Amino acid sequence: IVRFGLEKGAPFHLTWSCYKGQKYPCGKCGTCTERLEAFTVNRTMDPVLPEKLDTIIESLRLLLVNEKISPADFDWAVKTYTLAEATRI
Repeated sequence: IVRFGLEKGAPFHLTWSCYKGQKYPCGKCGTCTERLEAFTVNRTMDPVLPEKLDTIIESLRLLLVNEKISPADFDWAVKTYTLAEATRI
């Protein structure tokens, strides 16, 4: 779905599927981690992830341990989100 949306220019910054129903996605629930997985395997940052880098990396580690993403995808995502965090400061 993410790949198709990227090809069609879907406004992902306007969407999320968090179970928590808050203003912003939690980054930890099942749908948040599935979404993170989909963006990661497509080597694209999720534009609505929480700004807490530790939450993102924790979710990425779980995806890696459960073999949902490859070690290369994990490394790419950690570098990408860490760089984004550094430039936001």
